[in-house]
Amino acid sequence: MMLRILLVVSVLFTFTKCKTLIVYGEEVTALNTSVSGDGILFVKSWVFSNTGKKSVRAIAKKNALESVLFEGIPNSSVKRPLVNNPQAREMHRKYFDDLFSDRGKINRFVSVTSIDSKDIFRVPGGIKYGIKCRIRYKDLQRDLERNHIIEKFGL
Repeated sequence: MMLRILLVVSVLFTFTKCKTLIVYGEEVTALNTSVSGDGILFVKSWVFSNTGKKSVRAIAKKNALESVLFEGIPNSSVKRPLVNNPQAREMHRKYFDDLFSDRGKINRFVSVTSIDSKDIFRVPGGIKYGIKCRIRYKDLQRDLERNHIIEKFGL
Protein backbone atom coordinates (compact mmCIF):
# COMPACT_ATOMS: atom_id res chain seq x y z
CA MET A 1 0.00 0.00 0.00
CA MET A 2 1.38 3.35 -1.00
CA LEU A 3 1.39 5.85 1.81
CA ARG A 4 0.46 9.41 1.05
CA ILE A 5 1.16 12.38 3.16
CA LEU A 6 -1.94 14.56 2.96
CA LEU A 7 -1.77 17.46 5.23
CA VAL A 8 0.70 17.72 8.00
CA VAL A 9 4.18 16.61 8.74
CA SER A 10 5.02 18.01 12.13
CA VAL A 11 8.64 17.75 13.03
CA LEU A 12 9.50 18.86 16.55
CA PHE A 13 12.89 18.60 18.17
CA THR A 14 13.14 17.54 21.78
CA PHE A 15 16.43 18.98 22.89
CA THR A 16 16.76 16.83 25.97
CA LYS A 17 16.72 13.60 23.98
CA CYS A 18 17.44 14.99 20.48
CA LYS A 19 14.66 12.82 19.07
CA THR A 20 12.62 13.84 16.04
CA LEU A 21 8.89 13.58 16.67
CA ILE A 22 6.66 12.95 13.66
CA VAL A 23 2.89 12.97 13.24
CA TYR A 24 1.19 12.96 9.83
CA GLY A 25 -2.03 12.02 8.11
CA GLU A 26 -2.20 9.22 5.58
CA GLU A 27 -5.20 7.84 3.72
CA VAL A 28 -8.88 8.43 4.36
CA THR A 29 -11.46 5.70 3.75
CA ALA A 30 -15.26 5.87 3.67
CA LEU A 31 -17.26 4.16 6.40
CA ASN A 32 -20.57 4.86 4.68
CA THR A 33 -20.75 4.92 0.89
CA SER A 34 -22.96 7.99 0.61
CA VAL A 35 -23.76 11.18 2.45
CA SER A 36 -26.73 10.52 4.73
CA GLY A 37 -30.03 12.35 4.43
CA ASP A 38 -28.95 14.74 7.17
CA GLY A 39 -25.73 15.57 5.29
CA ILE A 40 -23.30 13.47 7.33
CA LEU A 41 -20.37 11.45 5.96
CA PHE A 42 -18.43 9.04 8.18
CA VAL A 43 -14.80 8.31 7.31
CA LYS A 44 -11.78 6.66 8.86
CA SER A 45 -8.71 8.87 8.85
CA TRP A 46 -5.38 7.05 9.20
CA VAL A 47 -2.63 8.84 11.10
CA PHE A 48 0.97 7.81 11.83
CA SER A 49 2.71 8.98 14.97
CA ASN A 50 5.89 8.17 16.83
CA THR A 51 4.75 10.24 19.81
CA GLY A 52 1.75 8.23 20.99
CA LYS A 53 -1.76 9.67 20.91
CA LYS A 54 -0.65 13.26 21.31
CA SER A 55 -2.20 15.39 18.53
CA VAL A 56 -3.49 12.44 16.45
CA ARG A 57 -7.11 13.58 16.82
CA ALA A 58 -6.38 17.03 15.42
CA ILE A 59 -4.33 15.58 12.56
CA ALA A 60 -7.08 13.04 11.79
CA LYS A 61 -9.68 15.82 11.50
CA LYS A 62 -7.45 17.88 9.21
CA ASN A 63 -6.62 14.80 7.16
CA ALA A 64 -10.31 13.97 6.68
CA LEU A 65 -11.20 17.56 5.77
CA GLU A 66 -8.30 17.84 3.34
CA SER A 67 -9.46 14.69 1.56
CA VAL A 68 -13.09 15.79 1.25
CA LEU A 69 -12.11 19.25 0.03
CA PHE A 70 -9.25 18.57 -2.36
CA GLU A 71 -9.11 14.85 -3.22
CA GLY A 72 -12.45 13.13 -2.73
CA ILE A 73 -13.05 9.88 -0.85
CA PRO A 74 -12.60 6.64 -2.85
CA ASN A 75 -15.44 4.09 -2.73
CA SER A 76 -18.03 6.65 -1.69
CA SER A 77 -20.47 9.05 -3.32
CA VAL A 78 -17.88 11.76 -2.62
CA LYS A 79 -15.30 10.49 -5.12
CA ARG A 80 -14.77 14.01 -6.47
CA PRO A 81 -13.44 16.79 -4.25
CA LEU A 82 -15.69 19.64 -3.20
CA VAL A 83 -13.08 22.15 -4.40
CA ASN A 84 -12.13 21.52 -8.01
CA ASN A 85 -10.02 24.63 -8.60
CA PRO A 86 -6.34 23.79 -7.91
CA GLN A 87 -5.62 27.47 -7.13
CA ALA A 88 -8.52 27.84 -4.68
CA ARG A 89 -6.39 27.25 -1.60
CA GLU A 90 -4.02 30.04 -2.58
CA MET A 91 -6.78 32.37 -3.83
CA HIS A 92 -8.74 32.02 -0.58
CA ARG A 93 -5.84 31.63 1.83
CA LYS A 94 -7.53 33.47 4.72
CA TYR A 95 -10.62 31.25 4.52
CA PHE A 96 -8.61 28.00 4.45
CA ASP A 97 -6.19 29.14 7.18
CA ASP A 98 -9.19 29.81 9.41
CA LEU A 99 -10.88 26.56 8.39
CA PHE A 100 -7.85 24.39 9.20
CA SER A 101 -6.76 26.16 12.40
CA ASP A 102 -7.15 24.03 15.53
CA ARG A 103 -9.62 26.50 17.04
CA GLY A 104 -11.16 27.49 13.73
CA LYS A 105 -14.10 26.41 11.62
CA ILE A 106 -12.83 22.83 11.32
CA ASN A 107 -14.62 22.01 14.58
CA ARG A 108 -17.97 23.02 13.05
CA PHE A 109 -17.58 20.51 10.23
CA VAL A 110 -15.43 17.61 11.48
CA SER A 111 -15.46 15.72 14.75
CA VAL A 112 -13.73 12.58 15.98
CA THR A 113 -16.27 9.91 16.89
CA SER A 114 -13.99 7.13 18.11
CA ILE A 115 -10.62 5.42 18.09
CA ASP A 116 -11.14 1.66 18.29
CA SER A 117 -8.33 -0.45 19.74
CA LYS A 118 -8.59 -2.76 16.70
CA ASP A 119 -7.58 0.24 14.53
CA ILE A 120 -4.29 0.87 16.34
CA PHE A 121 -1.23 -0.86 14.90
CA ARG A 122 2.44 -0.85 15.78
CA VAL A 123 4.42 -0.23 12.62
CA PRO A 124 8.14 0.35 12.11
CA GLY A 125 9.00 3.67 13.72
CA GLY A 126 5.71 4.30 15.52
CA ILE A 127 1.99 3.67 15.71
CA LYS A 128 -0.71 3.89 13.05
CA TYR A 129 -4.19 4.98 14.21
CA GLY A 130 -7.49 4.53 12.35
CA ILE A 131 -9.65 7.35 13.69
CA LYS A 132 -13.35 7.54 12.86
CA CYS A 133 -14.51 11.02 11.93
CA ARG A 134 -17.92 12.55 11.28
CA ILE A 135 -18.01 15.19 8.52
CA ARG A 136 -20.95 17.57 8.21
CA TYR A 137 -20.66 17.45 4.44
CA LYS A 138 -23.75 19.47 3.45
CA ASP A 139 -22.96 22.21 5.97
CA LEU A 140 -19.39 22.37 4.68
CA GLN A 141 -20.64 22.57 1.10
CA ARG A 142 -23.04 25.43 1.99
CA ASP A 143 -20.26 27.30 3.79
CA LEU A 144 -17.98 26.99 0.76
CA GLU A 145 -20.79 28.32 -1.45
CA ARG A 146 -21.57 31.23 0.92
CA ASN A 147 -17.91 32.24 0.92
CA HIS A 148 -17.68 31.97 -2.89
CA ILE A 149 -15.06 29.22 -2.78
CA ILE A 150 -17.20 26.91 -4.94
CA GLU A 151 -20.17 27.41 -7.25
CA LYS A 152 -23.61 26.68 -5.86
CA PHE A 153 -24.83 23.16 -6.69
CA GLY A 154 -28.23 22.56 -8.22
CA LEU A 155 -30.69 25.13 -9.49
